[in-house]
Amino acid sequence: MKRRKILAGGLAIVIVAGAVTWGETDTAYAKESVLQALESGNATVLEIDKLQEDTLELAYKPCLESLLETLPDTLTVTVSTGTVLQSRTEVEVPVTWECEEDYDESLGEYTFKAVMDDIEVEADMPTITVVTGKEDGGPVENYLQVEDAHQVQTVQSISENASLPSAYDTRENGDGLPALRDQSAYGTCWAFATIGALEADLIASDLADENIDLSELALAYFTNKGYDDPKDLHDNDTISSQEDYLNLGGNIYLAVNSLANNVGAVAEADVPYTWVSKKELDEALQVRIDDTYALSNNAATMVNYYDIAITDQDGIKTAIMDHGSVYAVMEYEDEYYSATHNSYYYNGEECSNHAIMLVGWNDNFPKENFLDDKDKPNHDGAWLVRNSWLDGSDEDNADFEESVYGYFWMSYEDMGVTSMSVHAFDVQQDGYDNCYAYDGAAGMNSHRVSNGAVLEESYPVDAGEEIEAVSVRTGSTDLTLDATVTAGEQSVTGSIETTYEGNYTIELEKKLIIDKDTNVTVQIVPTSKSGQVYMGGEDAVRMVDSDGQCLFFGYAVRGGKSKLNGRAVNYDWHIKLFTNTVDLTESNLVTADVTLDETQYSYTGAAFEPNVTVVKNDITLNEETDYRVSYKDNINAGTATVIVTGRGQYCGTVSRTFTILKADAFIKLAAQTKTYTGKTIAYTGKVTKSGSSGRVTYAYYLDAACSKPIHASSVKEAGIYFVKATLAADANYKAAISAATQLQINKTANTMKVSAVKKKVKYNAVKKRAIKVVCPLSVKRAIGKITYEKVSAAKCLILNEKTGKVTVKKGTKKGTYAIRIKVRAAGNANYEAASKTVKCKIIVK
Repeated sequence: MKRRKILAGGLAIVIVAGAVTWGETDTAYAKESVLQALESGNATVLEIDKLQEDTLELAYKPCLESLLETLPDTLTVTVSTGTVLQSRTEVEVPVTWECEEDYDESLGEYTFKAVMDDIEVEADMPTITVVTGKEDGGPVENYLQVEDAHQVQTVQSISENASLPSAYDTRENGDGLPALRDQSAYGTCWAFATIGALEADLIASDLADENIDLSELALAYFTNKGYDDPKDLHDNDTISSQEDYLNLGGNIYLAVNSLANNVGAVAEADVPYTWVSKKELDEALQVRIDDTYALSNNAATMVNYYDIAITDQDGIKTAIMDHGSVYAVMEYEDEYYSATHNSYYYNGEECSNHAIMLVGWNDNFPKENFLDDKDKPNHDGAWLVRNSWLDGSDEDNADFEESVYGYFWMSYEDMGVTSMSVHAFDVQQDGYDNCYAYDGAAGMNSHRVSNGAVLEESYPVDAGEEIEAVSVRTGSTDLTLDATVTAGEQSVTGSIETTYEGNYTIELEKKLIIDKDTNVTVQIVPTSKSGQVYMGGEDAVRMVDSDGQCLFFGYAVRGGKSKLNGRAVNYDWHIKLFTNTVDLTESNLVTADVTLDETQYSYTGAAFEPNVTVVKNDITLNEETDYRVSYKDNINAGTATVIVTGRGQYCGTVSRTFTILKADAFIKLAAQTKTYTGKTIAYTGKVTKSGSSGRVTYAYYLDAACSKPIHASSVKEAGIYFVKATLAADANYKAAISAATQLQINKTANTMKVSAVKKKVKYNAVKKRAIKVVCPLSVKRAIGKITYEKVSAAKCLILNEKTGKVTVKKGTKKGTYAIRIKVRAAGNANYEAASKTVKCKIIVK
């Protein structure tokens, strides 16, 4: 900090130094001895000359610490060397200064008195009167509130750090910040906080240094005044605000809507704030800024914007470290600022009237450092605020940077900063030439949609443009956003993972050249693990001041192209399409001669990459320097694409296709033998196949030449059949047919069951005559003709081999007689022949 000497001619103090004496050669030692004598009480200050300048007039009221650093830290003391004033010398005596009033009071004058610690002083100590030119805060405007605003969701911190530091200051611990800015007498804090956050991110990203200076006036002007849309898509949207846009106020949502529509930040040198700050209000409002500064002269472009809930302190701290700052709001009232500790704690109703930047923190900032006559916060800790009430480029203001005008501390529990979320930006220097958007009225509403819904906008894109990116506004956290851009038969995609609510730019996987006026469709598919999805859409919007008075009204005229899941909706999605203008003649590969060395392959499972030759204007181009080649769908059978994209001095993208044919599949059957069951028999033998994963079907024939096909249901009788298998094609293999193989169905065993049945013959009857006995056998389930054969028998028994009946001869004596009979079943076409020998008994009694 620069130290200002305010005493012209020093301070003469007469000291009686007791027994202390010295000569000229001992001056340094003697001066130290005098100081020791003063501190030990062996010398006494008897007289102090009056200050030649005892009043300090300041343009601002600095914090106490900064003010004390501008006052002298030593006074020149003249000391006598004995009881008689024989010689005099000068020494520097350390002093401090004490304010005789309460420095936190809103007063214009303060008295500071010099103090020499541990030194006895009988004379009156000198005083300095400090007069502050500005004893109150800067301009406080209506910070516009959106009616029925969406509540920002709290998420887990995006911090990847194991722990965050307990204190951080972007100026010292980060990459630095630009000089402080002064919004002067106007209510443009929201534009200063927004532009400041953009500048801080560019510095943190090593895209700029601390000398960067972007125009706050351009953002404030075009946000409130609008501009001519070169694509004529949202010219019918109406922005109705008060004429006095410099004092109207604003908010982050107005700013983001402008930035998202490619109204980037132009250089301060192009649209300087001095165009209005150096003028009276009536004259300042007459300033007109050309529309070319709305879209065509961007020095920085917003890529992503994040809404971070104020309760997510780790997320805010991480954002400050990553982006240099975050945009925030506060409720400023003079009575809550402590100039003594350069601190602020507002504990009234939750509201806000001023936009600021948070550029650091201190978890251990004492809660006691806030105003004594106000309720203290419950805990230690404060944010480091960067304000916009001081021009830091003016060297005369260096002593006032640590004050409410520049940098000060605000409690974590401040009710103003906790009234809204905070906001961070990703910024790049290079923007896009063209922006297609229907939402020009600044209306930001969150519409709930189903998980995986399809949001759609269509834009008439001009020939000679190259589609590069899209952007979308979200109202939910932790989303996957998948984008598809379709122009005729061409489509390109892109995707991004989000953590916070915000506005996200999705870079497409490849650029898409539009060589003729084309209707282009943009589809966004948001998915969430939680299933809750809100997406931004433009409706009419009212923005009001703290008293509810409408100061800003945006009326959205629907573009007529917005759809949700294929159905039209009555609002415009916050979906933008970004393109760059390209030359379709000399440098664009769209008109180049592109050939492939091979245009047909057979599937192998490996990727095919035919060599590419590109000829432009009779010059064969070099792949290393002039274009790059990528391949799509070049593994599986079908149509593959070679994509040639210009680089270096060539631009544009052109594609060529080649064919990957299906490969041959193979199938073979092994012969199979089965047995007749009476039911249809299917082939279930060993199948050897390769290639296709398709289904296998079978065809049956009566002859080896396969000239006599039969239906599968007819394959059941015993005999010899022939089978062919067909392996169906799949995505990468052709169908295959096997050679014929034999399926033999053998006869099954005969089911005949035979058992003996005892037969009895009366003795009295057999005495008179021979007796025929019914067959002494039980024969069941025999297949085919049945015959009987005597194997052995008693002499008195005679077998009828046709009927199986047995005759007992006349005169047979009483007793039991045996006969062994073989029973035969002849079988048939499907059953084998069968035989069984059974011993039968016939009893005569």
